[in-house]
Amino acid sequence: MEIIPKPKRKLPSLETFLLYFSILIFICTVFASFYLFYQEKTKKKEISQIEEKISVLEASEIKNAENEVLKYQEKISHFSDLIKEHLFYSKIFPYLEQKTLKKIYFSRMDLDFENSTILLSGQSSNFSVLAQQLEILKEDPSLKAQLKEINLGKEGKVNFVLGISFNPQLIKR
Repeated sequence: MEIIPKPKRKLPSLETFLLYFSILIFICTVFASFYLFYQEKTKKKEISQIEEKISVLEASEIKNAENEVLKYQEKISHFSDLIKEHLFYSKIFPYLEQKTLKKIYFSRMDLDFENSTILLSGQSSNFSVLAQQLEILKEDPSLKAQLKEINLGKEGKVNFVLGISFNPQLIKR
């Protein structure tokens, strides 16, 4: 028994419900905005740190690649220098062949490329052919010929030994 009757409990009206619901959504939106703003700042900071690491790694990789390229460039330049200074010893043979008369026969050749000298032993049909050969060799500015030894051989042939100094430029590239 109730002395004072209590009014019946009313259900909230639709407007009141929507008001509270709207306030709740507004509060959630504000919190979500702050949360997203905070997340954006932290992600930007992480991105900048990662970009710095990438740039450092790229810089070190680029430096390593540049150093490797410089090493190869240095090797190539050394190789080029070696090629420029390389002596082609075989070039002296065709050169001497052009300067040799048909009646001269060489039987022995001693080469000293360090001193740029050649010692040729050979045979000539007579003294005049040998004299012509010496003149041809002496006229060449790249050669300095000198008769080291001469003697008369069998059957009237002339045996001789020539010392020839040559310009090292003859055997360079």
